[in-house]
Amino acid sequence: MKRFQEVAIAAVIIIMIITILSSGISANPERGTPTPDTVTRSAAEMPAEPEPERNTRYADIDISENDIDTLARLVWYEARGESFEGQRAVVEVVLNRVKSEARYFPDTVQEVVYQKTGRYWQFPPAPYLQKAKPGEEQFNAVREAIYNEEYIVTEETVFFATKP
Repeated sequence: MKRFQEVAIAAVIIIMIITILSSGISANPERGTPTPDTVTRSAAEMPAEPEPERNTRYADIDISENDIDTLARLVWYEARGESFEGQRAVVEVVLNRVKSEARYFPDTVQEVVYQKTGRYWQFPPAPYLQKAKPGEEQFNAVREAIYNEEYIVTEETVFFATKP
């Protein structure tokens, strides 16, 4: 019961932070809004680009194209109506969990996204990710989190919180 309360509190905090981020930070207008023809693209259908150098925070994490697709799907469910920065924050939290030395977080993107504690998912949309239809904005949020040296959340942030 205590774990359920912790998960419920974490979910409420996530929603609060995303709301705060979306109300105080506007999306970059150069990134644009996904058009109907880009909304249903999967990672495999996205144009191949040479991979830039990873940012220093996540350079030691093995991130596959499948991981990028999974993260974009998670962002689509968790934060598609939020600012671009709010969407990036979701990705950073997942990557921070992978990188974390804490024993209760797994070591891969897939394991973190699909982690269950008892009968509860750490990310409630996890069982539905195959139905997600991420667009260019969600894939850009994932790539920005992986390759950009500017961060939305601190490296220690493994849950959204309004207090340090």
